[in-house]
Amino acid sequence: MLKIYNSNFLDNKQRFYRAIVIGILSAIGSGILFGVLSYYLGIYNSVFYIAVCYCTSFMIKTYGRCVGNKVSIVGGLCCVLGCYLFTYCSYFSFDFSWFFMHPYTILKLIMTIWFQFSVNGLISLAMLVFGVYLGAMNSRVL
Repeated sequence: MLKIYNSNFLDNKQRFYRAIVIGILSAIGSGILFGVLSYYLGIYNSVFYIAVCYCTSFMIKTYGRCVGNKVSIVGGLCCVLGCYLFTYCSYFSFDFSWFFMHPYTILKLIMTIWFQFSVNGLISLAMLVFGVYLGAMNSRVL
């Protein structure tokens, strides 16, 4: 079955801008959704990184419909944003005292969560890298 990807007659630049907006919105939505779900279920699993990245790249591919390598970079960056929000929400969820802290402190805390030098930390980092790679490669049409 033939699928027409440019049914709205948008040029590649307009589709790229739409892919950026859709990517940021879907990264925020999927990161917060899976993070809150992980927090309330009490399960912190690295497989959620792949789920966040796949949801973000699927939305970019479906609604952005952009062709080229530059959308892969946007997809990878949006996946990193989604994984950052997932980690933040899975640890702190709706604890509003963290919102008043300095952003550098929160960034330092999340980087220590991501780059732990233990077996579980390295497996989690490998899942994060695989999810970002999957999101970057899956976000473009061709």
